[in-house]
Amino acid sequence: MLSKKLRTKLFLLIFGGAISLVLLTIGVYQMLNFMDSNAFCGKLCHTVMNPEYTTYQSSPHSRVSCVTCHVGKGVDFLVKSKIRGIPQIYYTLTGTYPRPITTPVSNLRPARDTCEECHRPEKFVGDAIKFYTAYATDENNTKTVSAQALRIGGGTSVPQDIHWHIGSQVWYVATDDQLQNIAWVGVTNADGATTEWVDSTAAVNLTPDAIQKEKRLMDCIDCHNRATHVFYSPEELIDNALSEGTIDATLPYIKAQGMSALDPVNSSLQAADQKIDAIRTYYQTNYPAVSAQKSGSISAAITELKRIAELTTFPEMNVSWKTHIDNSGHQQYPGCFRCHGKLVQKGATGATSVVDARCNLCHYPVSLNAEQLPIVTIPHKITGFTDCLSCHGKTAAWPVSSTHDGRPNDGCTGCHQVSGSTAPEIPHSLQIAECSSCHGLTGIKPYPANHAAYNDTICALCHSVGATHVPLTTISIPHNTQGFADCLSCHNGATGKWPVSATHVGRTNATCTVCHEVKVNVGLAMHRTDVGSCATCHNPAASWPYPSSHATYTEDICSLCHNANTINARTIPHSLSGRSNCLFCHGAGSREDDAARVPSSHSSYTNVVCTVCHR
Repeated sequence: MLSKKLRTKLFLLIFGGAISLVLLTIGVYQMLNFMDSNAFCGKLCHTVMNPEYTTYQSSPHSRVSCVTCHVGKGVDFLVKSKIRGIPQIYYTLTGTYPRPITTPVSNLRPARDTCEECHRPEKFVGDAIKFYTAYATDENNTKTVSAQALRIGGGTSVPQDIHWHIGSQVWYVATDDQLQNIAWVGVTNADGATTEWVDSTAAVNLTPDAIQKEKRLMDCIDCHNRATHVFYSPEELIDNALSEGTIDATLPYIKAQGMSALDPVNSSLQAADQKIDAIRTYYQTNYPAVSAQKSGSISAAITELKRIAELTTFPEMNVSWKTHIDNSGHQQYPGCFRCHGKLVQKGATGATSVVDARCNLCHYPVSLNAEQLPIVTIPHKITGFTDCLSCHGKTAAWPVSSTHDGRPNDGCTGCHQVSGSTAPEIPHSLQIAECSSCHGLTGIKPYPANHAAYNDTICALCHSVGATHVPLTTISIPHNTQGFADCLSCHNGATGKWPVSATHVGRTNATCTVCHEVKVNVGLAMHRTDVGSCATCHNPAASWPYPSSHATYTEDICSLCHNANTINARTIPHSLSGRSNCLFCHGAGSREDDAARVPSSHSSYTNVVCTVCHR
């Protein structure tokens, strides 16, 4: 059994160990927090990371911590980043780090795990206008402004325009460390097949195994490789300052003076500041009145130029605005033209086999002068019509300009406004949707020749039903139409019993009653209609011939005009069983008395017609 003294020592040892473990945990946690801080990344190794940290602080991502992009979420990448940082500590302590820092970073986490936490490619839809403001180095610092509409595009269901590159699966292989010489590109299609483009001069040694091993999935950083650590030139920064007003654009030659002080890059920040301070002397000597009147503006300009010097002067790391390649364009570096206009589709021939390099594929100029930008108005209503491209697509009836290639439907009304229609109103109801049956080129009221390509579905875009309806002077329908839905069975053009006018060719049954109203002509009343064929009694050689105008009529249409009527004829007072010859008893020369004989008016009747009236 342990003595009391030994138990006390053991307790103190366990307690002290627990306290040490807690303190160690807190210390490790605080150390990890510090290692994830911007101060650790940018200031601890001040000389090494000073250029990147300085530009980061004035970048659009200055409120995003370094580790958010360079490490991202998850323990696995946290551990990987710390392990990869061990050699960097050695390079920093021994001073053997590269000057400038090598880019691109080979083991950077994929942008889909970092950038797309905030930026969603499927939401980048439509065009964005970017303004480019520049100032000349003349006395007036002459300002020029141009604008380009960038086809941002995006989407995952139907990727298009610039962000098609990340909305689709685009793989590539580069033959250099800076990813400028792209030798192979493969696009994975919806069916899983891959369409390939190659640079025949650089892809000689690219075997399928090499492609499989070296290929990279294109993401944000392949174009936006300087999204944060952007090294702008002095000219770009001075133009921005003049545009924002932090440098007074009315100071004579201020652009030229700033450029002279900062470009080419100075040997040190102190040397740059000395040149900038000399600008005050320049104005005192050459523009004394301006120096006196605008002393405050000159001081503000000097302060701003010194800030610009801090963003462009890093001689200790051999960094300048010309050091790092920027792929988000093609002004100073190949950028887009690493693939466009260079790679050829594998197995294809002709001009279309080369990756499209047309300018308006990604952007188009926008005029800033409204008088020079005559935007066509929409001459019809658009309610209920959301698919502009069904009529205005490249191959549609009214194709848009080639500068509009790739525009989505939701971008049309951004520029084009509905002006309303001046088209004639429709002076009748719209019971029938087949407008062309009356208004076709051969119709009774033909539309203009320039409407030849129009179809019935779009008439109402311009033409609406008016308040006043014009009466139609048309032939009325002289019979009832109940049970007769097929007008064309009788009125089917030149071959029908009652052919319609040549202007009615192409009309359908549904259109007849739009113009023609039923006004029944009262024909002679008929007897019972259940006694057989009308033609038995009513033919040219029969007892009751129809008029000569009815010569072409058939039995199925008699009831259109003639209605059945009850006849008050005498009833037959005996059975008709076995008695088919009525005239044997009731004929003019029969043996019956006069009362039983038929009247003289019936002298031409035959046995078959007796029961038509007599029951």
